Amino acid sequence: MSLTVKANLVVGANGATTLVGRSHGLSSGADRARFHEIRSWADCILIGGESYRSEPYQNTPVPLFVCSHVLAGISPAIVLSLSPVESLKEIAQRGFSNILIEGGAHLLSDLLKASLIDGLYITHTDIEGDGGFINLEEMTKSLTLSNSETIAGEKFLYFTKK
Repeated sequence: MSLTVKANLVVGANGATTLVGRSHGLSSGADRARFHEIRSWADCILIGGESYRSEPYQNTPVPLFVCSHVLAGISPAIVLSLSPVESLKEIAQRGFSNILIEGGAHLLSDLLKASLIDGLYITHTDIEGDGGFINLEEMTKSLTLSNSETIAGEKFLYFTKK
């Protein structure tokens, strides 16, 4: 079975990934439409514990895995008290092949460092956030920009492995 791992992240003009503790404040209608389109590809979602605590993940269209050493026994998610890399291996062993990473700059950076992300969707907005700061250039240095589109001032970027 072939494993494909893609990730989706919204990033503010100042490199923030959250506004008032959530990504929703940085997201537009166009971003949310793309978010749901990307989700339709996945057969499961992987997020970090902080994303689970701050974002509305009570209902997802596919199984939800949470990579966390702190959370336990949450429902309906499946908590994996493993590293991000080991979490991906565990999910693949459970038979999932199209994994979408939706949450956590830390989780995402660990998987990028391990070269386990096949595709990275970035929505770059003009809104300035206040938390979860990343260096987009550093984060994408091991990837190639495959597609770029600007809609209503937002840049929709898609990066793939080099």
